Amino acid sequence: MKCIWRCVQKEGLATFYKDDDEVRRPVRRAEALPLGPMDKVDDVWLDVIAESPAGAKVRAFMDYVTTTWVEGRQFGPEVWNLFGNPGHQTNNDVEGWNHKINKLVRKSHPNVFEVVKLFQREQSKSPSNGSEQTGQPHPGRESTGILTPACSH
Repeated sequence: MKCIWRCVQKEGLATFYKDDDEVRRPVRRAEALPLGPMDKVDDVWLDVIAESPAGAKVRAFMDYVTTTWVEGRQFGPEVWNLFGNPGHQTNNDVEGWNHKINKLVRKSHPNVFEVVKLFQREQSKSPSNGSEQTGQPHPGRESTGILTPACSH
């Protein structure tokens, strides 16, 4: 998860992550939280906290994961947990589409009219009317409509 790595960098842990298994382990376990059962997230994260090394930087990282992801109201496990999700577990399809659109635009800041025309052209080329990809969240989950936050500590 990019947000986890951004927090590692913001807290000054990137060098420690590369050189120290004791720092790398809790970061990797934080990145793996979405892959485990949702009802185990709290217990797993408490174990990670108990086993993590001491230090203000590590503590700030752990606090970020706890408050934003594990206990977070906007980004709680019901939003980001992938365990048992039969759908996509990556955003590679979105990244590929974004790359294609960027190549077609050929400039860094197109105006809204150019973007709308581009989207209309792309939609007219598509054999689909979009009905099979509804954009709805995974069943049983509510969409927050909010982008992931940056490290807040």
